Amino acid sequence: MINVKIHSLSEAENLSDEEKENSSMISIQAPGKEADLDSEDFDGRLLRTYFHDTEGDMTGLSSFDSGHAKKILGFVQNSVPTEDENHTLHVHCLAGQSRSAAVALGLTEILTDGDRKPTDKWQNYSSRVYQMLTEIAVREGKYDPF
Repeated sequence: MINVKIHSLSEAENLSDEEKENSSMISIQAPGKEADLDSEDFDGRLLRTYFHDTEGDMTGLSSFDSGHAKKILGFVQNSVPTEDENHTLHVHCLAGQSRSAAVALGLTEILTDGDRKPTDKWQNYSSRVYQMLTEIAVREGKYDPF
């Protein structure tokens, strides 16, 4: 089964060539921000998605919504070799604690039918992002937590 790792922006931008080998990246940034990442470093498997770190809808901020969830799930389904035990899916946001942790936690549970959690840094995950991502996966038949 695929390995899922959580990173801060700085950690993601400084991955070694070895860490980038046989891997994919989900880059989560606030709108208008851009991580210094090259899709070619991940064999074209780089998803950039933009939303703020909020737990609810806030005027003027882009909150995580079903469109973000579907984009992430589609990327994983279509671009990430989830059965490859040697493949690593890197997920980053600015601090590597809330948004990326929620996406990593949700994807790990979806891909392992709830049998595993990411190995590190998932404890401070965004409940909004996690809940919406897993609910959309259930609705689309990609995850059955029961």
